[in-house]
Amino acid sequence: MIVVENVTEAMETILSFSKNAEELLRRRKVQRELIFKYLAKEGVTMPPTSEKHQLVKRTLELWSSGTVGTGTGTCYHD
Repeated sequence: MIVVENVTEAMETILSFSKNAEELLRRRKVQRELIFKYLAKEGVTMPPTSEKHQLVKRTLELWSSGTVGTGTGTCYHD
C-alpha cells in the first residue's frame, strides 16, 4: 500500500501510475460528472446524455487543441 502525506503527493503518485491521459480519465474514480463539468467550464458544450467515453474523447481533443484554460472550447454535437 502506498501512503501519501498530502494532496500534491497523492496527485503525483496517481500520475506516476498512469500510462497516459486517456488511461487516467478512464479510471473509475474519475467520474463522468466531473469530466462533464470540466468541459462545460472550458466552454465545451456536450449533450447531457453523453457517455463517459465520449466525454473522455472530447477532453483529449481539447487538450490536443491547445485551447485549455481559454474558455473557448468548441461545441460538439453527435
